[in-house]
Amino acid sequence: MINLNSLTQYLSQTKVLIFLTIMFFVNLAWFQTLPFDTKLYMLDTYFAFNLEDVARIIEAIGDSGRSSYITAMYTIDLAFPIIYTCLSLGVLHKLTTSELLYLLPIALFTADIVQNIQTAIIMTHSSVSDISSGQIVLASFTNQLKWSLAFLMISIIIILTLKKLIFKR
Repeated sequence: MINLNSLTQYLSQTKVLIFLTIMFFVNLAWFQTLPFDTKLYMLDTYFAFNLEDVARIIEAIGDSGRSSYITAMYTIDLAFPIIYTCLSLGVLHKLTTSELLYLLPIALFTADIVQNIQTAIIMTHSSVSDISSGQIVLASFTNQLKWSLAFLMISIIIILTLKKLIFKR
C-alpha cells in the first residue's frame, strides 16, 4: 500500500515541484502537436458536450484526426493527469497538514481518466449515429465532474497560498 504522506512529502520537494511544473507545460505544448485545433476539437476542453458537438468534431477532424485523438487519449492525456495530480499533491503538502485534501487531486485524476476512456470510446466511431446517447451523456458527465473538481482544487490551492502569504507562520 502506498503511504500517501510519504509520497506527498517527496512530491513537495522544491526540485520535484520544479520538474513537475516543467513537465506540466511540456505536456500542454505536446497537445499542440496534434493535427487539429485542440481548443476547438477536443471534447476535453468543453465543460459539457452533446450529440451535436460530437458530430461536428467527428466530421471536422476526419478519420486521421480521430486516430490521432484516440492515440492522444492513451498517451499525452494519460500522462497529463499523472503529472498534474503529483504536482497538486506536492503543492497541497506544502500548503496544508490536512490529508483529507489529498483526496481532491486523486478524485480529479480518477474523473479525468474515466472521461478520457469515455472520449476515446466515442472517437472510435466514424459516425455519430453509431454512438449511444448514454455514452455521450456519461462522457459529458465525467467531463463536467473533472472540470468542477479542477476548479475546486485550483481554488483551494489559491486560497491556501493566499492564507499562507497573508498569515505567514
